[in-house]
Amino acid sequence: MRLLPTLLVILGLVSCGGQPMSTAPRPTAAATEPLATAPLFPHQESALAPDPAVRWGTLPNGARYALLRGQQPPGRVSLRLRIGSGSLLEEDQQRGLAHMLEHMAFNGSRHYPPGQLIPALQSIGIGFGSGLNAHTGFDETVYQVDLPDTKPETLDIGLTVLADQAGGLLLVPAEVDSERGVVLSELRDRDGPGLRLQRREIALLTAGTRIGDRLPIGHVETVAAATPELLRAYYAAWYRPERMVLGLAGDIDLDVAEGHVQRILGGATALAPAIAEPPFGTLESGVAAAALHDAEAGATSVRLVGLRQRTLPPDSLDARREQFLRDLGEAVLARRLRKLVEADPDCPLLGGGGFSYQWLGLYQVGASGTARPGRALDALHLLTTEYRRLASFGPTDGELTVELAGVRSGLDQAVSQQASRRNAALATALYDSVAERRVFRSPEQDREFGLAMCAAATAAAVRDAVQAGWSARVRTVALVTGKDDLGNDGDRLVSEALTTALAADVTPPQVTSAATWGYPVTAVWDGPVPQAGDDGWALGAANGITLAAMHTDFQPGQVLLRVRLPVRTGPRQPGLAELAGRAMADGGLGKHTASQLAEVLAGTTVRFGGMAIEDSALVFNAACAPADLRRACELVRAWIDDPAWRPEAEGRAKTAWFSDLDAEASSVEAMTWRRYGELCLPDDAWRGSADRAQAEATSFAAVRAWLTPLLHDAPLDCAVIGDIPVDEALRTTAAVLGGTRPAVDVAATPAQAQAALPAQPAMPSGEFRLTVPSSVAKAQVIVSWPTTDQYDIARSRRLALLGQVFMERLREVVREQFGDAYSPSAWSFAGEDWRGHGNLTASISCKVDRVDAVRDATLTIADGLRTTVDPAILERVRVPILRSIADRRRQNGWWLGLLARGCEQPFRLEWQATMETDLQAATAEELAGLAAEYLVREKALIVIGTSAP
Repeated sequence: MRLLPTLLVILGLVSCGGQPMSTAPRPTAAATEPLATAPLFPHQESALAPDPAVRWGTLPNGARYALLRGQQPPGRVSLRLRIGSGSLLEEDQQRGLAHMLEHMAFNGSRHYPPGQLIPALQSIGIGFGSGLNAHTGFDETVYQVDLPDTKPETLDIGLTVLADQAGGLLLVPAEVDSERGVVLSELRDRDGPGLRLQRREIALLTAGTRIGDRLPIGHVETVAAATPELLRAYYAAWYRPERMVLGLAGDIDLDVAEGHVQRILGGATALAPAIAEPPFGTLESGVAAAALHDAEAGATSVRLVGLRQRTLPPDSLDARREQFLRDLGEAVLARRLRKLVEADPDCPLLGGGGFSYQWLGLYQVGASGTARPGRALDALHLLTTEYRRLASFGPTDGELTVELAGVRSGLDQAVSQQASRRNAALATALYDSVAERRVFRSPEQDREFGLAMCAAATAAAVRDAVQAGWSARVRTVALVTGKDDLGNDGDRLVSEALTTALAADVTPPQVTSAATWGYPVTAVWDGPVPQAGDDGWALGAANGITLAAMHTDFQPGQVLLRVRLPVRTGPRQPGLAELAGRAMADGGLGKHTASQLAEVLAGTTVRFGGMAIEDSALVFNAACAPADLRRACELVRAWIDDPAWRPEAEGRAKTAWFSDLDAEASSVEAMTWRRYGELCLPDDAWRGSADRAQAEATSFAAVRAWLTPLLHDAPLDCAVIGDIPVDEALRTTAAVLGGTRPAVDVAATPAQAQAALPAQPAMPSGEFRLTVPSSVAKAQVIVSWPTTDQYDIARSRRLALLGQVFMERLREVVREQFGDAYSPSAWSFAGEDWRGHGNLTASISCKVDRVDAVRDATLTIADGLRTTVDPAILERVRVPILRSIADRRRQNGWWLGLLARGCEQPFRLEWQATMETDLQAATAEELAGLAAEYLVREKALIVIGTSAP
């Protein structure tokens, strides 16, 4: 419900693995005395009762733990070790070293000498970046290990890795020098308008405190000068047992887990005496306004922020109630702003909402939004006026009713789906609750309290809570940030706009009537439906459409729906698919605007996933609870039959689209990939991303003329998967979605499916270079070889393994040996819509003066694989893949994809049964043979993009 500013999400965390984490920064308050003993758990200082299923404990050394039984996926355990140590604790010469230390945690420790940790964990099924990762924030560093099984020896390995990271790092000088290049590569990769603007914005918001110049990503100068001694000083001072919290969730007996935790983490000791944290500072009071411009930014944001310094208080009923009421108000504000945007084609705002939350030692309230280009000051005025209107008058009774319906539905759904909670999410939530000083409660406990708060909520109470949050501020900041250039007087203009908006009269909100659902379908289907076989799924036809359904019990309370209209969607005018994808949902339905539709669905569990436009199909996705399947089907049918294509939505979509294209022009990564696409599809521009001229030439009229016949005349197949009886799912979908459509063409064999496809144009070979104007010097190297489509499934699976072997070699050589790249990647793509369409591609971001070395290293790796694939590397990459298959088989989304395509190509359901045996049977010699066939230097397409100020 809360709208967290992108600033805090992006800058709060940096990670060392291949995939960045997405958790928001944790609140804390700076201590004034040394932390020598562990603080209390949140429930120990609160009247709120915690979830009784959690086992809490404190070790003699001060380290704390929270253990919870979870079964998603079964037979697995997730570990998260949070250390209350982040960038706020760095000295000036250490800025960025908390993050660099996190990187070093994978480069040599007491039990894993340099170079051994990642291969050792891969060998038991733990992949780097997926099952093994970490992130650094302002006030925390978190290490994560997802274990592939619950064997005692595996649990010992996971806990030993964490214990080593917490207190047994070697920090070998040669490893520090090597990893320095990786960290500098990450800094370079992240450098851009977003980071530049955010450094300035956060410094202004938090003026007077330590936060402003302590971004976790650090600075090039301090990372370049980092020494083992500086790292050890930080490590010894802040990686202390009493600052540690372990969250463990998984399919394991808690007595067993607790014994392992006590034995391994209980041996951790402090490396140095406790010292006081550096002073947090005192937030400057008063009013500040700024126009922060960057010519390479893709959009302009406006923000109104009220801040006050606050030590995070203990959890309580009153605190939760107050925050709940503010959250309701902010949801109302977001919906109001959406309606204003819909109603006015020239609205200065393109979207926005409110926020209120504790972050570090500050409590922040306010509103933020995206401005229409050239209208930033008007957007700030509108945002401020609407926030003040909410704080002055609160919501209307009708607005409050809509939001409460959504809250009640969400509480019910959380209870029904609690058995579906993933171990990784639970382990994160456990340490999170301790970091946030918030009592961890069960979904039933939250529902009981939540329903009571809903029953007691009034418009006046919401108004008072929002007003109290705003009135308590000591610092007010107005910001215009991004693409709009307000000139040398920008700060003054923003200040004047803020003063005017704060002084203007505001009137009560307009009372509006609630909309009712305009697309009910009362028909029933009593005819025959497909029957489920021994394999669990049903596949066939009923009421003129093709249907597939499968009942599962591994994600209780969840039903997924996918409707496919199998039809070739091109050739078409370039950009039409992009415009439709950007604007269809915003245009609403004929009987409902987008905001009305959201209100109508607020009390249901139905979530619409939009329309995907593939080369061979139009695809609609939805999710719901079992009781709402009919409404989900009605919604999808309404989007097929009656999308409104309101012109205002076209204007908004194009405004954002043009801004994105303008920003892309200075992104070396984006422009290099665009050039790669142009080279691969010289005669099929409609399959690539539209350029600015092509985007400007699109229109809803053209979209409608192209898309409407496809929506109305194509065959239709529908797949339903989840916690619902097969017969009920099939009869509901047949009744709502059935009709007189053409029959789906079914391909009985892979050869038939492949033969029906148009041929993929040949991929060119050779090297192509481009230069991108940008304020940051960086480079992108793409090396790609043509392969083939997926219809020889055994070959496709072996090519996928070869792609993983290639990526592992890139990690070893380009990242670990040369330090040239933060996250080099490689993969095999096997297409399904064009005959012969496939490629094996490597992508590396690097320094401009290293492009030739990186290209040569990539080609040399390919040459080596054409001769020999190391069986040990194959096994390292294969084991995590094999371990993940059982997990995928217990995910509704995975089965949905199989069933949806199985309507047209039933052999796909046979393919899935051979995944494990086929992958296990692949040999290093087979992969080397494929490399010899495909990874030929003369066939490689090399695209190198560089940028420089």
